[in-house]
Amino acid sequence: MREFVVVCPEGGRNATVQVAAVDATTTLTAWSFDAAGNINEQVHSLPVSYTFTVGNTEPMPATVLPVTTHGGAQVVEVETMAGVPQGTTCQGGLAEDADVFERGSVLQFTNIGDYATTATAAIDTSKSFSISGWFCPSTPTAAGTKTLAAQLNGAGSPGGALRITGSGSAALTAWSGPNQAGPSTVNASDVMTANTWQFISTVYDKINRQLRLTVTADGTTKQWTVATSGPANLPTGGTDQVVLGALNAAGMDQFIGQIHQPVMTNHVLTGQQFTFAQYQFNGQTGVLR
Repeated sequence: MREFVVVCPEGGRNATVQVAAVDATTTLTAWSFDAAGNINEQVHSLPVSYTFTVGNTEPMPATVLPVTTHGGAQVVEVETMAGVPQGTTCQGGLAEDADVFERGSVLQFTNIGDYATTATAAIDTSKSFSISGWFCPSTPTAAGTKTLAAQLNGAGSPGGALRITGSGSAALTAWSGPNQAGPSTVNASDVMTANTWQFISTVYDKINRQLRLTVTADGTTKQWTVATSGPANLPTGGTDQVVLGALNAAGMDQFIGQIHQPVMTNHVLTGQQFTFAQYQFNGQTGVLR
């Protein structure tokens, strides 16, 4: 992951370090540093590494929260192939008599004021969480941030959100204070392609204080982009809403496009779990937690 922690024990050479896995297999490497902060080449000049594997994974999300559409937002059907949504417009659905082998329901947002909400929270953003799903943006590089999925806290402020930046890159942001105060963000390096379905997987890892994100075209997770997060995020109550297609019920940071099978769960999912979660919907439309 290219991340590291420097430990400087006082008055001795012993130190206790608490670590948590960042994947199914994780390697911990230790170096010796001198007083100036340079790698000590005289004593223990070679790093010592230890690789360990995680014996148990987090439980799979299994509950689909229904959503209510607002404005002109609607649920439409699109063609899917092996669970991957097809299409090149990010707008419109299939006709009833369309000759396709496989269909999937997606949320469509066309104009300002289009969004969808859940009645209850999907995640507590003060804890570790994962957000993923299929997203098809009509205009990813349009000015301003576009929110794909946001978990609100009791004051109506977002605690965490998956978004598209003004430059068109996918981003995961978590906030430590109300009214978007204290943001920590990880941005994808590539710009999202207009009118193309892309699978985004993200993690807030509270123990390692990391935000992680990956964007692919085939429903898998690959190379993670990693950023350091703040010490604590806003907490979420059980009745706080999830908003899809905007940052809040006022339609702020409007997203134009379609969303298929969003997942928001208070677990750090593995790459395989992100993929397998898509099969937990069983034809239902909503947010999987």
